[in-house]
Amino acid sequence: MINKFILAVKSIKNLHTLFFDYFGLLKGEVVYKLRDGIRIKARAGSTDFAEIIIIDGDSEYPSKFYPQNKKPIILDIGAHIGAFSLLIAKKLLSKDPVIFSLEPNSSSFSVLEKNIKLNEFDFIKPFKLGMTAKDGKGFLLVEGNKYDGGFVSAKKNKLRDCEEILTISLANFCKANNIATVDLMKMDIEGSEYDIFKSSIGFIKKHVKSIFIELHNIDKKNNYSSFKNDIVNYGFSVKAEIMGRTLFLINDKLNGKI
Repeated sequence: MINKFILAVKSIKNLHTLFFDYFGLLKGEVVYKLRDGIRIKARAGSTDFAEIIIIDGDSEYPSKFYPQNKKPIILDIGAHIGAFSLLIAKKLLSKDPVIFSLEPNSSSFSVLEKNIKLNEFDFIKPFKLGMTAKDGKGFLLVEGNKYDGGFVSAKKNKLRDCEEILTISLANFCKANNIATVDLMKMDIEGSEYDIFKSSIGFIKKHVKSIFIELHNIDKKNNYSSFKNDIVNYGFSVKAEIMGRTLFLINDKLNGKI
C-alpha cells in the first residue's frame, strides 16, 4: 500500500481526482494529469487509475529497457486505455517511434482512441483487434470488472460475459502493416500469451528484438515458471523479472549475441 501511494504521488499531479475516484465519488470519464506531461482519460469507478499508476510510475515496464535506436517499432498488445503506449511515446519522442496499439475490448478501445487524440500522439496507431494464433473471430471473456481485459476464446462461454471480437495472428498483423522488425513488443493479454508464443515462436525469433510479457498462471504447462524455463531454449535471455509476473526478454540473435 505504501509503495502504491509513493507511485501515485510520483506520477499524478491532480491527486484530488485520484482521491475522489478511489472512494467512488466520481462518474463517467475523468482526466488524470501526470507529472511527465501526459494527460490520460480513465473510467471513474474502474481499475484504470491503478493501471496508470503502475505503468507511469515506471514500475511494471521500466523505461531503462526501452529501445534506443531511431524510429523504433513498438507493438503494444493488450493496450487497454493506452497507459503504456502513451508513456513510451513520451519517453521516446525524440527518436520518432511508431507504436501499434491493439485492444479488443470496445470500452477500453474507445478510451484508448481518446487518449491518443488528447495527447496529439498521431504516431500511435490504434487497432481494435485481439491477437491470437490465427485470423478470424473470437470471444473476449471479460474478467470481473467489465472494463478489464479477458482471455480470448474461439467459442462463446454461456456462463460468462463475452464480447465478439476480430482476431489476427502476429505474423499477419506485421505483414499487413509492413513491419519487418519489432524493436519492442509488450504483451498483456490475460493468458492468451501462451497460444501466441506456441503458434508464432518461429516468427518471433526472426523478427522481435525484445519483449515485455505479463504471464498468467493457468495450469501445469502454461504458467510463469514453465514459460521462463522454456523461453531460453528459443534463444532469448531473461533480463529482468518484474513484480513476480512480468518478464523482460532479449532476443540474443537479433541483438548480436549469437
